Amino acid sequence: MAMSERDDILRQTAKILTLRYMENCSQSDIAKQLGLSTAKVNRVIKQAHDDGLVEITLNLPQERTYTLEQRLLDMFSLKTAVIQPSLSQDEAVVTQQVAQSAGELLIETVKPNSVICVSGGKTMSMIVEQIKPMNFPNVKVVPATGGVQGHHFTDVNYLASRLAEKLGGSSTQLHAPLFVDTDDQRKMLMEMRSVRDVLDMARNADIALVGIGSVASETDSYYDLRSLSGQQFESQISRQCQGEVLAHLYDECGVECAEQINSKLVGLNLTELGNIEHSIGVAATQSKVSAMLAALRGGLINGLVSDEDTIASVLEQAK
Repeated sequence: MAMSERDDILRQTAKILTLRYMENCSQSDIAKQLGLSTAKVNRVIKQAHDDGLVEITLNLPQERTYTLEQRLLDMFSLKTAVIQPSLSQDEAVVTQQVAQSAGELLIETVKPNSVICVSGGKTMSMIVEQIKPMNFPNVKVVPATGGVQGHHFTDVNYLASRLAEKLGGSSTQLHAPLFVDTDDQRKMLMEMRSVRDVLDMARNADIALVGIGSVASETDSYYDLRSLSGQQFESQISRQCQGEVLAHLYDECGVECAEQINSKLVGLNLTELGNIEHSIGVAATQSKVSAMLAALRGGLINGLVSDEDTIASVLEQAK
């Protein structure tokens, strides 16, 4: 090929690439402007990519979240990790955004005939309320624990009913308290057919969606649950335990602690939660870092939804 002919091809290629990537012209506009066919323009652009004349750099806001998700999946052998970009310093806003992501993940995971078991709590209430009405035939939603009187809109029975309504399915109520006073009371309740049948459904659920709670201070919602249930605050909880899931307390390794308290709960235990195919934990903000890390270390969940800054802290502490 003669030098002048080669120069003409390079000049034409440079002109096409400039119009396409710097002036943002469509291929058909470039063809008209240069008197070429669209097919010719397309071939030149493709050849330029093959020859390494075009480099594409993606500066996506999700790039960091994707990296964090991959690190989470690898470090803790999770099935699913969804991280919401941290777009606000307002904890209420961050929690709301994470709740929305959790609702979207639930919709992606649920199938006709699925059984979903849920926990109670404020985060779960946010998730349920932002889900748009849908129609999943024969979906059933069941509580994973007993209920707590006093906070209707965050109570597990209400949330199971409300979520089923949103999904176009049905729900089953668990008519038992979350906490009882004695081992005998718990044994009696757990043996009642109405309680046993609901918890059997929960144990065999396809999806569990649960909040991850902190127990670091008396202002954490776990202590509110206990006071509403007539239980006293035990000072050893915050010393021995790192978090709670389904109101079950666990230590920094994700192993149940404060057994004398956990043994008074009506609901699934942490082992049963871990046996569910999709056990998805949801938590946001820095106050939940220790509780989340411990839950991950213990393999209590196989899916996690959170926000980017919180997960960065979890991974930093996990080193």
